[in-house]
Amino acid sequence: MMLKCVVVGDGAVGKTCLLMSYANDAFPEEYVPTVFDHYAGKMFCIKRYINKLR
Repeated sequence: MMLKCVVVGDGAVGKTCLLMSYANDAFPEEYVPTVFDHYAGKMFCIKRYINKLR
């Protein structure tokens, strides 16, 4: 199953940091001014909750 999500918000509010934190399980220490465009990972769904496999 492919999961796609769109994050929308004002500039400089932390959208990229939010996505990078979720994908990498760590908050980026330095400023990342670009868009986080591709990430692939295994996920499973139980009773409508989606959990990332670590």
